Amino acid sequence: MRFVVLLSLVALAAGPARAGSSNVPMVGSHPACQWRVVPTPVGEGQLEGVSGTSADDVWAVGHSTTEFDMPPIILHWDGRQWSNAPKQPSHAWLFGVSSLSPSDAWAVGYEPLLSGDQPLTMHWNGMFWRVVPTQDFTFGARLQSVSARGSRDVWAVGYWAAIGAIHPLVLHWDGTSWTQVPAPDADSNNNQLESVTAVAADDVWAVGFRDTETFYTFGPLIEHWDGTAWSVVSSPSALGSEGVLSSVSGTSGSNVWAVGNVTPDAYPAESLIEHWDGTRWRLVPHSLRPRYSGLLGVSALSADDAWAVGGYTDIDGPTGLVLTEHWDGSRWTVVDAPSPGSDATLYAVDAISEHDIWAVGARIPSQITPLIMHSFGC
Repeated sequence: MRFVVLLSLVALAAGPARAGSSNVPMVGSHPACQWRVVPTPVGEGQLEGVSGTSADDVWAVGHSTTEFDMPPIILHWDGRQWSNAPKQPSHAWLFGVSSLSPSDAWAVGYEPLLSGDQPLTMHWNGMFWRVVPTQDFTFGARLQSVSARGSRDVWAVGYWAAIGAIHPLVLHWDGTSWTQVPAPDADSNNNQLESVTAVAADDVWAVGFRDTETFYTFGPLIEHWDGTAWSVVSSPSALGSEGVLSSVSGTSGSNVWAVGNVTPDAYPAESLIEHWDGTRWRLVPHSLRPRYSGLLGVSALSADDAWAVGGYTDIDGPTGLVLTEHWDGSRWTVVDAPSPGSDATLYAVDAISEHDIWAVGARIPSQITPLIMHSFGC
């Protein structure tokens, strides 16, 4: 779904051009509330996920976008530069990554096979990435996101297909193997999970979208794990219309953020932000760019520090601009970010610390090209 979102947001989000070495973050250079484009060693494709454990240990994953050859992209930041990591298989799409330590990280996505798309999980042991087997699905399945709490407690979500329906897919790693955990459908034949955040062993959130009664329109989907079972949780009505939740991130049982976009009746898409306070989800006002905007990634550090990224289109100016917003404990504000070139979107963000934030996505100067940005925070 996220690649589809990119294509729909190209007209309403984004914009980049190749950055020079002067854009590489340098120790001691901490401009307040600024983003810099950081060079990547990959000239084609898009990045869908980012996760780090320290200033010199960050992973970014994605996939090629060429028609016939679609190798996964796995990049690592060592504190000085991004480099390609050896990987397998040769044909796969990666959408999510979650790091626990320099010797323990997970990436998920799917592998296109003759039998249909099948879930893919890969593990980093400090030396190399390897594929970890999961079950096959008769009509195919994809994983979109992963969240690791510990070496024996990892969650991955996505969706699996059946005849005439699409269901939420939830897998759990217990340190030995992946197991599918039942996840309920909302009142719909199409239910897809796009993102997961594991706050505690008995507190895990997943978000995505579901069909509505109107043909080819979607409503937000929120599900929660209480340590025993998954259940659907009500999402606040977003202007009484359709919407999609693309990302979720939490730090405690009373601080969870979810972002996406909503399309009010007869109006273009607008960014959507929701917050869980321990009792209920509520809509949170934020600094709206001009209409045609969407948020695709969120990362929460604390109750007064969170970041959200995506893209928007300035109706009166250039099309395709990256969108970054920051929560300071009282309000969301737009943080200006460079959009070199044209048509760029940020898909994911990871706030490793207050002064170390990474965001990844794609740009389209002439072909789809990976985009990596860094900020020292606000």
